[in-house]
Amino acid sequence: MRSCSTKRARHSSSRFGHRNCRDDERRTGCPHPAVRRVRRSLATRREQRQAQNQSIFRAVNQRIKDLSEKLLDAGSDVDFVCECDDPACIKAITMPLAEFTEFDRMENCFIVVPGHEDAEVEEVMTRHKNYLVVAKVGANRESVRKSS
Repeated sequence: MRSCSTKRARHSSSRFGHRNCRDDERRTGCPHPAVRRVRRSLATRREQRQAQNQSIFRAVNQRIKDLSEKLLDAGSDVDFVCECDDPACIKAITMPLAEFTEFDRMENCFIVVPGHEDAEVEEVMTRHKNYLVVAKVGANRESVRKSS
């Protein structure tokens, strides 16, 4: 057996994993450095996936807008898809075409159904009766730019 150390705890490990890491983490609150690296990596990948999902939904809404502009007048109500980061979301947001065009021009703004905002990574910019306009904050803002 090899010895494995973290800042606060020393515990034994076997060749196939850290047997006592979970117990030590619960007791000391300090996970093994490899566990911390994996968690950071998973969080980064999750944020990238979420940004991609929102960008895909935005592309769908832009296509709806383009088609609607050819067929309807600017004051017409149009159903757009919720641009939340949940890939399984199929909620519709009804709003005037001109209103969506206004938000579409803004960088880092997404329309979501109330309750679909993610307070950890988004800030609510404006509230409307049937939708919210949210913007990514911090490092998540960069994820949106990269996925666009």
